[in-house]
Amino acid sequence: MTTATFPIDLKAYQNITLDAKNATLTSQQRDALKANIQLCRDAIVFLRQRVQPEGRRTYRRSLRYCA
Repeated sequence: MTTATFPIDLKAYQNITLDAKNATLTSQQRDALKANIQLCRDAIVFLRQRVQPEGRRTYRRSLRYCA
């Protein structure tokens, strides 16, 4: 069995510190949140495209790339 690398850099995910006392996000927090959302969307789309043609067994294999 050959292994492949996950094509999306999940290390690009940025931790965001939220403060419940602040009702608004700073521009940095907003930009980081948008980048995180896009990163998650890209990962979901990739996995869905990979799973649909090959079935459920491939999905389980693809999840190993996320670990």
